[in-house]
Order: sequence, then structure tokens, then C-alpha cells
Amino acid sequence: MTVHRRLATTLLATAAALLALLPAGAVQAQSLSLANVHGTSLACLFSPSCSIVVHDTSAPVVLPGTTGSGFLQSRTADPAPAGTAAAGLIPYMWRLDLTGLSGLRSPCVRRVAIVTGDIAPLNYDLDRVLEDVFVVTAGGIGTEGPTSASLAPWLTWELGTPGLCAGESSFFFGLASAAAPRVTRAYLELTNNTLLQVEVRAPAP
Repeated sequence: MTVHRRLATTLLATAAALLALLPAGAVQAQSLSLANVHGTSLACLFSPSCSIVVHDTSAPVVLPGTTGSGFLQSRTADPAPAGTAAAGLIPYMWRLDLTGLSGLRSPCVRRVAIVTGDIAPLNYDLDRVLEDVFVVTAGGIGTEGPTSASLAPWLTWELGTPGLCAGESSFFFGLASAAAPRVTRAYLELTNNTLLQVEVRAPAP
């Protein structure tokens, strides 16, 4: 058995064990409302000057059958000040960057599932309707975005078909929360039905 196959088997077993610990019915997916936003418009919700100072960290991501390395980026900022639309809330954003990977036969990333705390809805696209999460489809980095999001029970982002592949980067996607950041886990589900576990920063439960 190859190293990649042993790793995949271990990760699948770990995921299955984690799911087995959940109470019955806990994995029922709850769809979340998603807004596509411009980066500047998003910043204006959290800052009266429409400019925020961000705090970035990243964790390495390597897909089977590829050379090079990618990363899952976590981005936060300080709580929004009083007088802003997001007063008291912290923006959380993530971006999966696989542009440093190459490999024609490698699997793609189908989903990203993040262990996270509470989500605070906001009117991200200024349509007078609150949305749970957002994707920065303009005024930012990336070329591919999550197409939907759900809680099942982790925050799960769907990356469409065929998913995010070697050589590609997602848009920033995220949420707002009053909870402070903590280091937690994210699971990347690949199109060959294996899982990769990486560290992210997300709202504490």
C-alpha cells in the first residue's frame, strides 16, 4: 500500500469515527444563505473608513499525485467598531490556494468543512435581507468560489464540479461572528473520496 493510500485510509477512518460520535440526526444539513460581495463593500460593513487591518495565517495543503504545495488561508480582523453595520463582530475569511500545485491526474477538492462556532447573519449585499455567509467574487483574489454552504454539523462549503483543482485558487469565503478566533480543524473532501485535515482559525464555539 502506498503512503498516499495509507494516509487516505487513516483520514477516512478518522472522519468516520468522528461522525459516529455525533448524536442521531446531527448530520442533517441546514442550508445557509450566501451573498456574493465586492471586497470593498464587505470592508465597509466592518470599518467606517472601508479599510480593515487583517491577520493572516495559512496551513499547507498537498494533494495526492501533485508536486509543489498549496495552502488554506485563514483571515480575520479586529471586531468592528460601534457605528458600523457589523459592530462587535469579527470577519472570518478563508481561501484555498492550489496555484502552487501541478499534476494532471490529481484529485480536486470537492468540499471544505470547518469546525466552527456561531454565525452572525449580516446584510452583506445590501438587499435588506440578512445572509449567513459570503463569497468575495469581486475586488479580491481568486477565480473560483463556493457555490453553496450548509451546516451539517460543521460549516461545509461546496466547491462545485469538478471542484477546486491543482493550479487554481478559490475566492475568499467567510462569515461574521462575535466569538473570538481559535485554532481548529478543516476537512478537505477530495474527488477521489478521501479527506485531508488541516488547521484553520475559526470562531470558538
